[in-house]
Amino acid sequence: MESVGPLIARQRELQLLDACLTSARSGQAAAVLIRGESGMGKSRLAETLIDHARRSEVVVALGHCTPVSGGELPFGPFVQMLSQIASAPQTLAKAAGAA
Repeated sequence: MESVGPLIARQRELQLLDACLTSARSGQAAAVLIRGESGMGKSRLAETLIDHARRSEVVVALGHCTPVSGGELPFGPFVQMLSQIASAPQTLAKAAGAA
């Protein structure tokens, strides 16, 4: 996902996320959870982080909370991320090689 225009009023969050990305580049695995109310810019912040990570050739796996009948799917975002990694052997090998 390519960023569209500058990210406004999120410098503190970007600094924290960039620190996680720097750790990931040096071999320290990291997970980032972004939460908040609808419309607060979570997706835009995540897209910016993903752009930075992919440009640095850091493995990225995404999970989203999606409502299902009866509530949320337990551990849904983690299942999605693990499924992405497992379905792409080259991604898994790259992630394992960096660890």
